[in-house]
Amino acid sequence: MPNLNVAVIGPPGYAKELGKPGTTSDVTFYNLKRGETTVTFIEPARYPERLSSLFFAVSLADTVILVVDEINAQFGECVMMLQSADKAKGRLVLRNYIALDRIAPLVSGTVLEHYAVATEDPAHLREDLLKEADRMASRERALTASRGGAVPVDHAYHVKGVGPVVLGCVARGTIRKHETLRILPTEKQAQVRSIQKHDDDADTAFVGDRVGIALKNIECGDLDRGYVLSSDPSLQCSGSITAKASLVKYWPAPIREGMVLSIGHWMQFLPCRVTHVETESDWRMPTLTLALDLNGMLHVSAQEKATGLEKSITIKNAVSRFEHGALDTAKHRINKLFGQNEAIRTVVKNEAPEIVEARKLIAKAEALFDITSDEDKEDMIDLIEDINSCIEAGLDARLQESVAKLADIIYYLES
Repeated sequence: MPNLNVAVIGPPGYAKELGKPGTTSDVTFYNLKRGETTVTFIEPARYPERLSSLFFAVSLADTVILVVDEINAQFGECVMMLQSADKAKGRLVLRNYIALDRIAPLVSGTVLEHYAVATEDPAHLREDLLKEADRMASRERALTASRGGAVPVDHAYHVKGVGPVVLGCVARGTIRKHETLRILPTEKQAQVRSIQKHDDDADTAFVGDRVGIALKNIECGDLDRGYVLSSDPSLQCSGSITAKASLVKYWPAPIREGMVLSIGHWMQFLPCRVTHVETESDWRMPTLTLALDLNGMLHVSAQEKATGLEKSITIKNAVSRFEHGALDTAKHRINKLFGQNEAIRTVVKNEAPEIVEARKLIAKAEALFDITSDEDKEDMIDLIEDINSCIEAGLDARLQESVAKLADIIYYLES
């Protein structure tokens, strides 16, 4: 059963004309099936409110549909995301009388300059993508059939009579029924009870497949978004990632040690700190060492044993939100960030007034956790982490925006 994952970036709900709605959260999945061939459409449901929503949709995708109905900053941000993620395969759907020659100068030198222009005809798009799924599957499966697999978790829940079930896309290799998988970054293991692909039982799942995996010998509380189920022994955990970076042409200045950036891989999108920079002749091609250890958040990376090349990351205790006592974890995270550190309180006295006010707002938000819904708590934690990142990086405009959003939530809760 070949499957093609397609990121659909456009007006909310655009993909509902292409497939049947499935799981929804900050990303929404739509499913298309004909015979043994399937296509999974992925929409960034919380973008542009959350950049992570866009990243997750793009990260999972084999190909992209970018709907262009306006030339604005959001379009530019999507272009940069697709370029940074190296999504070389895609289609452009042009609307509102926007012609290709109008956007051609804007995408020149990016992966989008090679995207095909598609007509806005759902039936034609469905047919085209089903054919692409058939072509792609035979090549990928031949290359990865014997390799250990990895599935980044995007959703996990308990099914009565079945037990823990995770949803995700096979990112590499093959997953097999009854095999034992490591649950990275933890030390736990689980056995595959069963595999489903688009509601059909299967004995194996290959790279690119959208799967539901029922597990045994583990509890649902031990699973969370961003964790990786793996049978690949080369996937290991370490404390930092060192790699060659390629900065987009719009990046204004060299990367400096101490800067706070965002790093994403598979189903994780988190702030990180630059701990070391090596630059040769071109400052746009530095070698960076990044640590995901911001005020108590733990971090790991995946490494190929044979080559020593670090390729991916997973995060201990940094992806949990509000299940199984995670409210206490959230409070602990915020205390680690701002609340229980005398050195931080000393620094606050000498900070700019807007930063002092931001920290006061964070303390006020934390005090409301006990009376706040899970969804609002998650939004508040995201904003608090973003505010901290902005303070570290000196991003004043973005800081004001995040503070305003957090203040709006607090006003709503107190009214």
